[in-house]
Amino acid sequence: MFDGVEFKTESSRDFAEIWDQLPKKDFIANRADFDPMRLRKSISGVSINEVSDDGQITFRLAGTEIVSSLGREVTGTDYLSLWPEGIRGEVYQIFRTLLSFPCGIAAELKVTKKSGAEVNNFSIGFPVRNDQGVVNQVLLHTSALDAPNLYEASDDRAKKLELVRMKFIDIGAGTPKM
Repeated sequence: MFDGVEFKTESSRDFAEIWDQLPKKDFIANRADFDPMRLRKSISGVSINEVSDDGQITFRLAGTEIVSSLGREVTGTDYLSLWPEGIRGEVYQIFRTLLSFPCGIAAELKVTKKSGAEVNNFSIGFPVRNDQGVVNQVLLHTSALDAPNLYEASDDRAKKLELVRMKFIDIGAGTPKM
């Protein structure tokens, strides 16, 4: 299923394989079927992002590695606020595509901190159904590609996110042309 996906970390491959083993309906798993404890060593990189029809993406859960990378607690906040204003609509459309096509995503991101430090991350994500069966959440796993010491200064907040490269992942329905 993951032909052509260049996993940048072992934990991202583990995450994808665990997601692949979940029961699915129309290529999409239920979020409740995902047991993050199966990731043990890399559970801190998991986030659940809820995509609303009004153009907002909300962090429903953000693991400690994500919080450290961004320099603040983000659970309950708007994911899009981390992106430059000019591309927020594009990022929102990418998330909507994951849910509606449906497909997965592999992406390399650069986080620029207020101090000027740059942190490179690899994220992989898949659409999931919420507890009511609505397809409106993206389950993501983010792994640091840099030395861990960049995460120690928790007061060094993220200034912006940049999408370095991305690839849609075929989860059974093909991939969109973008």
